[in-house]
Amino acid sequence: NQSSPATLRVIVTDTLAPTAVIQAPSSIPVGTDLVVSGANSFDIGGRIISYRWTLDGGTPVETSSASITFAAATTPLAVGLHTVQLVVTDDSGNTSSPAA
Repeated sequence: NQSSPATLRVIVTDTLAPTAVIQAPSSIPVGTDLVVSGANSFDIGGRIISYRWTLDGGTPVETSSASITFAAATTPLAVGLHTVQLVVTDDSGNTSSPAA
């Protein structure tokens, strides 16, 4: 005698945070645009869908592109040390720890 088949449905969820990886020049001449990239950021369970950039703790700028240019004409950088921070979000809504 055989039983009727038993069926079980399983939902697989992505709860792993992506990893933000930021690339930027170590120095630039005064008056030069600052171009930074998050193209090496990665997500094991899906794909990166947004990049949130912050320059010197200012207002975050969210992009769907892996790079951003902080234009010297609109955001002139003073001589000295500046910090760019990146947080990425994957297609499951998980966010990375900040990379700076």
